[in-house]
Amino acid sequence: MVQWDEECQGAFKTIKMHLTSPPVLIPPTPRRPLFLYLAVIETSLRSLLGQEDKDTHRERAIFYLIKKFTKGESRYPEVERFCCALLWVVQRLYQYTLYYTIRLISKVDPLRYLMDKPSSIINLTK
Repeated sequence: MVQWDEECQGAFKTIKMHLTSPPVLIPPTPRRPLFLYLAVIETSLRSLLGQEDKDTHRERAIFYLIKKFTKGESRYPEVERFCCALLWVVQRLYQYTLYYTIRLISKVDPLRYLMDKPSSIINLTK
């Protein structure tokens, strides 16, 4: 038999608060830019598409994406792995790219890499 104590009551209140509060993911507001955060490590990528709430001026999440790289993709140089990740994310968020301005926020600048080494574009398209 389970004894209902103060710890159980506190956990119950926390769960109740989370279930009755607004959802974590929100739909985007038209005509406002989106922010795409992209983090790439050796074995995977993580991405968050967000938008600033015009009332609270806090960023809210719209979409999360996570991908585990294949063994071959894991061996790419860091910038090529990042470009591969960016391409994968943009393909999945295609519907947002049509109607919204998206600002990329990351530690790596793939466009500068591609412009400095145009021959690397051929490697990325394979």
